[in-house]
Amino acid sequence: MKITPKLIASAPNVINPEGQLTLVLRNQGIIYLENLGPSSETYSVIDLTNNDIIELSGIPDHGTVNTILLANNNISSLGESLAIDDGLNVDSKSAEESKHTLEYETKAISTIKSLSLVNNNVSSFAEVAKLQRFGNLENLLLLGNSIAEEHHYRSFTIWLLPNLRMLDGEKVKTAERAAAQELFGTSLSARTPAADALLHGNSQIDTAPKAERLMKGAVRKLSADEKAKLLAELELALSMEEIERISHALKNGYVE
Repeated sequence: MKITPKLIASAPNVINPEGQLTLVLRNQGIIYLENLGPSSETYSVIDLTNNDIIELSGIPDHGTVNTILLANNNISSLGESLAIDDGLNVDSKSAEESKHTLEYETKAISTIKSLSLVNNNVSSFAEVAKLQRFGNLENLLLLGNSIAEEHHYRSFTIWLLPNLRMLDGEKVKTAERAAAQELFGTSLSARTPAADALLHGNSQIDTAPKAERLMKGAVRKLSADEKAKLLAELELALSMEEIERISHALKNGYVE
């Protein structure tokens, strides 16, 4: 299914629990993000939960839209990097040479403040680094991606996104940010060897089918019925607050 003006015109729109006008494009079999520009002038939230999207691209960089919900898709690529040769692609250059080369080929996206990527296929730190183009991102959910299980995932993501306030439903602490800068450097262009080691890692983590990801990530304290109930709620969640609550329960093994 393609996102067309006809599909957008016929899609339901609701006011979510946070009082934001939301365009609901769930369960449409959408593969590519496209033609969302006009919607960005009308809606605050675009809900694309439970589709088959494979790449985070085509996000509007203008208008009123500030939240994109993309849980339960098949996203493995987070698009292009803002500084596409800033040490992330080193086929023709050494890491040291490319570390200081900046080619701004992708426009920064300053309007998006909340992004849900729960239960997708993001599997490398180099992909996470591409989120740097969302310069004003405050709230990010990556639970249910294999990268979220890796050592240094949280500190790396906090370091990468200086305006991030919430990661996977947990508040970013000042001490966490200070520790991340100590480990990885003051910025992506002034990063340490530790950051390079993560960015240039050769092996990608095994991904899993959509239906298995959050079940695998949910801790064993939850019964099968509780897990199934939470996953059903996740598919219906309309706000970042709801998604955070459900994701937190799946991660920590209890329902508040």
